Amino acid sequence: MPMLRVVRRPTLIDPRHFLQYCFRTEEQVRQARKILSEIARRGSVPDREWECFLVSSRGLYTKVMRTLREFGLVEKREGHFTLSREFSASLRRMADYWDGVYESVKRGEPVEF
Repeated sequence: MPMLRVVRRPTLIDPRHFLQYCFRTEEQVRQARKILSEIARRGSVPDREWECFLVSSRGLYTKVMRTLREFGLVEKREGHFTLSREFSASLRRMADYWDGVYESVKRGEPVEF
């Protein structure tokens, strides 16, 4: 499972900054930018054209694409890669859950972690 780095005051000047919270290395960020840019430019990319995403190696592409899909930033439907809204939907669900926990504690209800 990929890990998202969460900070109190994220710097989100451009997409590269956003991706630095999702990936550990600059090489992975560069690969993710290539994938996301190509999908955004074309709207959808057939999975058989995966080589258009390559930055340096198939291994890097595979790792980064898996992470993008697990985060819910990219999805594959009917053999095409497209951008996805699942990432933001998942974050909203987590935020709503935490709001519920916070409100329960404020009301004095027992909460167990």
